[in-house]
Amino acid sequence: FPPEWFLLSMAAPIVASTTDPSFKPGKFSTPTVQQSLTAFLYDSHGPSIDNFLSDTEKKTGMKREQLFFFSVAIISLYLIFGDLAHTVGNLIGVVYPSYISVKAIRSDEKTDDTKWLIYWTVFGFFSLIDFFAEAIMRTFPIYFLFKVLFLMYLFMPQTEGAEILYTNYVDPAVTNFDNWRFGKGKTDQKKK
Repeated sequence: FPPEWFLLSMAAPIVASTTDPSFKPGKFSTPTVQQSLTAFLYDSHGPSIDNFLSDTEKKTGMKREQLFFFSVAIISLYLIFGDLAHTVGNLIGVVYPSYISVKAIRSDEKTDDTKWLIYWTVFGFFSLIDFFAEAIMRTFPIYFLFKVLFLMYLFMPQTEGAEILYTNYVDPAVTNFDNWRFGKGKTDQKKK
């Protein structure tokens, strides 16, 4: 596969749900991802962002897709070699989810609140690994790149990664802790 297909498959699903309602979890056909990314890049995102993108296209002579791939490549290289890769990785895993979480709180619907509460629970649970980041980096120097890919997997609506990990790992771990703590086979989660 050409390198741009990898980049498309890595980043486009983040934005696909805003442009393509037919894009469902687990549906990763490259034409759909590519179409979704292209549609997202050329959709209007407000005058400030639209003007910035148009000016950048004119100044660089590059199309939005090329600018996107270039940006992803630079960020990926920085996550491997940069001094502040830990900070950049955390920003990627926090800024977009925080913004969407605020929008979810403002909405009347409760399912989006639950979805983002699950994301933050899984994010916190797996952030414990960062305590060992320095040791991991000694043997696995592309840790922060993989961390960002993992965080994207968690918050992308197409993968539902946070829900999958919550159901399979986090919830059972908390249930086991509650069972140990209360010394029971089953915990009554309704009591407060």
